[in-house]
This record gives sequence, C-alpha cells and structure tokens, in this order.
Amino acid sequence: METKKETRGAKKGRPKPATSGRKKADPGMKIKKVSVALPEKMWEELTERAEKQEISRNKLIKNILEIYLKK
Repeated sequence: METKKETRGAKKGRPKPATSGRKKADPGMKIKKVSVALPEKMWEELTERAEKQEISRNKLIKNILEIYLKK
C-alpha cells in the first residue's frame, strides 16, 4: 500500500511547521511594484521569449532591465 505524502504548510489542529509560510526577503532589498504599458505586439514577443526560457514575463523583464541598467 502506498503511503500518502504529507502536504506542506499549516494543518488544522496541528502546530505550524517552522519552515512554512512566506520566506523573508533580503533586508537590504526594497521592492517597488509598477505596471508597464506596452503595445500588444511587444507583450506577445515577451510572452514567447519567456515561454522559451521557461520563466515568467515579469522575471524576463527584470532580467532585461538589469542588463540595461548595468551599462
């Protein structure tokens, strides 16, 4: 008989595991959330490139901006 794998996170009626929940971010890094308005064709291209790299569009845009800002 197979043993059922325990799911992660807090369980009703049990103490919360120390490793569950959101992880602490780097204290020196402050995140600013903004939105970007781009033409639809650009979004389609970003979506295709992100899918090829198997990452999210946001992560792709972040990587592009990091490369641009390092120059």
